[in-house]
Amino acid sequence: MNDDNNVVAVHKPNEKSNSEIRFTLDELGGKQLAQIRTWIKLEDGKMIPTKKGVAFPRTSIEAMAKGINALAEAIKGTD
Repeated sequence: MNDDNNVVAVHKPNEKSNSEIRFTLDELGGKQLAQIRTWIKLEDGKMIPTKKGVAFPRTSIEAMAKGINALAEAIKGTD
């Protein structure tokens, strides 16, 4: 599970949402990973990660950013 020190950004869909998307840097099994994952708030207020998300090697960040930018441009073209 992620330590708050690894969170580099958070996106909340809206103020009433019990979920958020966290962008984190992590190590899993000795591998350095970047993750974009949905977290949900439990009834006790604790935030936990869900299976909804993606993890990839930190060395792939430029390719991932390029893909996200391409998605943003495609979305702009449909508005």
